[in-house]
Amino acid sequence: MGLLTCGHDAPGYGPPLCAHLRAADGRPPVHTIRWTGAGTAADRLCGACAQLVADGAAVATGVVCEACFDDADGDCTGVVGAPEVRERPVGLDRTVRATALPEDPVPVVDLAGLPGPGTVWLLLHEDGRLVRWDSEGGGRREVARARVAPDAAAEPWAGHVQRRRLHTSPDGRFAAVVIDHGSTGEVLDLTTGARTMTLDGGTYHAETVPFALAFTEYRGRPVVIHRTDWNRLDASDPETGRLLTAREFEPAAPGERPAHDLDFFHGALHVSTEGEYIADDGWFWSPEGVCTTWSLPAWLGSDVHESEDGQSLATAAQASYHWNRPVVWLDDRRVAIGGLGDDDERMAPGVRIVDAGRSEPTGSGSRSAVGAVEFGGPDGPLFAADGLLFSAGPDGLDVWDPSDGARLGRVPGFRPVHHHRPAGELVRIDGGRLLRWRTPGPAAGRRRTGAGPR
Repeated sequence: MGLLTCGHDAPGYGPPLCAHLRAADGRPPVHTIRWTGAGTAADRLCGACAQLVADGAAVATGVVCEACFDDADGDCTGVVGAPEVRERPVGLDRTVRATALPEDPVPVVDLAGLPGPGTVWLLLHEDGRLVRWDSEGGGRREVARARVAPDAAAEPWAGHVQRRRLHTSPDGRFAAVVIDHGSTGEVLDLTTGARTMTLDGGTYHAETVPFALAFTEYRGRPVVIHRTDWNRLDASDPETGRLLTAREFEPAAPGERPAHDLDFFHGALHVSTEGEYIADDGWFWSPEGVCTTWSLPAWLGSDVHESEDGQSLATAAQASYHWNRPVVWLDDRRVAIGGLGDDDERMAPGVRIVDAGRSEPTGSGSRSAVGAVEFGGPDGPLFAADGLLFSAGPDGLDVWDPSDGARLGRVPGFRPVHHHRPAGELVRIDGGRLLRWRTPGPAAGRRRTGAGPR
């Protein structure tokens, strides 16, 4: 181990600092974060050095030890530059098809793909009707009717207005209609139209997160995972409503917080491709946005407290004031999480890819993902298919190879919102039309396999 730029023979800590920050001597100055443009490397500059960079001059930075870094760790005043975006263009079919939605005086507010032959959708109309629609053959029929509705008097939080959200089970038999940034929902059997469950996610700061719900399968049976309080998730049988995760939270000692009781607001849930893991994008007080992952088989089969403090529970990403972020599973182990940075005001476009099966204990007793990889560029909602990553950014849909972080191409102006996985289509509603783009398949742009960029 050699001497660091601070003069100490110790492990390096944190991003490199300019000479003026290194000389702070216990008086933490303000700093600017600079993305160097080499991969996802970043350093910190004082105001004078940030101005030199803005004027085109070169500024050297160096790594210091943890004690010296803490001495120089003042407030951040801004961000300059951006992470590197690697380009490796390939031939992509950029054709976006438009298919007319069924004529109906009541607009469609959400939709979800259903399994089976052809390209079949479940349409959720503003009046609560759920309509099964074959976008190729044109057949349609009402299969159920939802009753939950947004609270018109609710004040939007941080721009998040209450809205209906549609979820469907992997086998296509059940649907859930919930109120995102609200507290109510219901589960419906699409074969009979019957309501099988009424959902209550609790009202405590419910406006800050989407209604936490996801369908999966366990031992060949459908399961619905849903928030039953701000800090509690449960799993139920969607056919009968039977609770599968009954548990009590007993105080560890008089006056102490009950064991397993979380100080965590559960947010959007994302199940891995084969149902092995789940990602939970929520927050805890300060506020701190945290995306966690844990094993679904362990939760449903062995430890009913796995979602609170089980052995597989790990922190995949964390940033101050930043949640409700793009999240998508690439496969049954790797999850891509949108945004690079440690604070919502300092986020840069990019993704962090985490292997949910690899984590290690932290000093606080929790576990954190190890071996995470990052690359710059992806912005907006994320989708994944056939080993490729897709991001719907401001300028259109970008296609990425997550094995090396290269952008393979763009479909300009197309910003999909939904993914029909069985049909291999990304879509968005545009007035009375459905705009559709077919994902290119596993061979497009694949140069090598691996867990992430080299």
